[in-house]
Amino acid sequence: MKENRKGLVIAIIVLLVGAGVIPSISGDIETDRKETNGEKGTAVIGNPISMDSIIGIEENVPIFDGDITVVSIQPPAQEVEKGEEFTAGIYVEPSEPITDVGIDIIYFDPTLIQADRVDAVWDLFDWLPVPGGQPPGFDPGIIDNINGKISYIIGGWGVASDPGYFCNITFTAQQKPGTSPLDIQNVLIRNINHDLLPSTVIDGEVTVGKEPVTIHEFVPPVPNGENGWYVSDVIIILEATDEQSGVEFTYYKLDTDDEYEEYNAPVTVSEDGEYELYYYSVDYAENKEDDKGPFDFKIDQTRPTIDLEVESLGGNEWNLIAIVSDAMSGIDRVEFYLNDILLGNVTEEPYEWQVSEQGMAKAIVYDNAGNKASDEDEVSVSYRQSQSNSNLVPVQRCSF
Repeated sequence: MKENRKGLVIAIIVLLVGAGVIPSISGDIETDRKETNGEKGTAVIGNPISMDSIIGIEENVPIFDGDITVVSIQPPAQEVEKGEEFTAGIYVEPSEPITDVGIDIIYFDPTLIQADRVDAVWDLFDWLPVPGGQPPGFDPGIIDNINGKISYIIGGWGVASDPGYFCNITFTAQQKPGTSPLDIQNVLIRNINHDLLPSTVIDGEVTVGKEPVTIHEFVPPVPNGENGWYVSDVIIILEATDEQSGVEFTYYKLDTDDEYEEYNAPVTVSEDGEYELYYYSVDYAENKEDDKGPFDFKIDQTRPTIDLEVESLGGNEWNLIAIVSDAMSGIDRVEFYLNDILLGNVTEEPYEWQVSEQGMAKAIVYDNAGNKASDEDEVSVSYRQSQSNSNLVPVQRCSF
């Protein structure tokens, strides 16, 4: 909310003086004026603005010590389609009985909306009905669709005590999507003693051609492997909503360089790889959602490979050698065992471990996604001596 500005007083005085209005003690004064961007309007002003009230505003002296009168755009926010005609109302909540309301300027974005007309509402004041025209006591002001503003909306008739609509402004949405402000710059409100009342304003906005909104879901919702990797299929679910014309199409792709495909049902991704999900939707009014993404996910469902070999170093020394590979997430570590007792692990090449005891050697390789594979080989003096023509002694291999 913004404080009422004293500049409005000067603007209203200039308007009245320019129109040839001479202040009087009582009675209504009527004058015609020529508008620069619209039809000629009729201004019917109640009792004139007093110099005391002007001085009070200039000196920032509060005139009314009670609640603040509120002037607002209603509804404060609305969504319309391109080309749609819609209405925004000026709603007044008096802090005490009032006789006059003046709106200095209402700003809007003329590239998004154009103002068509300003109409009095038989709500706040008891306007006298005028078939086919504005009621006495109401001036619809000047519409400027080039600069996006409406100036000098003025009116009053009798006394208004209860909240109500002062006027309605009819707009037409243009073909460009976006959000336009509806900002009230200054207001002038007088009570039954012809004093200016302090007031605040509540601005509004209107969104033209609001695009659809699409969200995504991964199943499983979070990676079920290690280090951010999935070790299973990933199901992609897209859900698009549009509260106006409805969603017509949704499109997606799984890589920056891919072409978009139409989404009709959940998509299952099974192949190992690193992916970037992009998507957007279009509604029946041809409003296109901005591309969303990338949403990264990566899959590695393939176990690494391993071959364990035993190399004799002479005497009672052997070298356990693990030959490993992984095509997707890469090798994380290799664990070495002898007779099911963990000897240690190696995290970079060469993946080797020396032992000085006989028994069953085993190596387990893990990739960065958490997939694993194993191989076993026997460390034995007798078996090694029977294979005297080779230092490498493979016995058996298995995976689990």
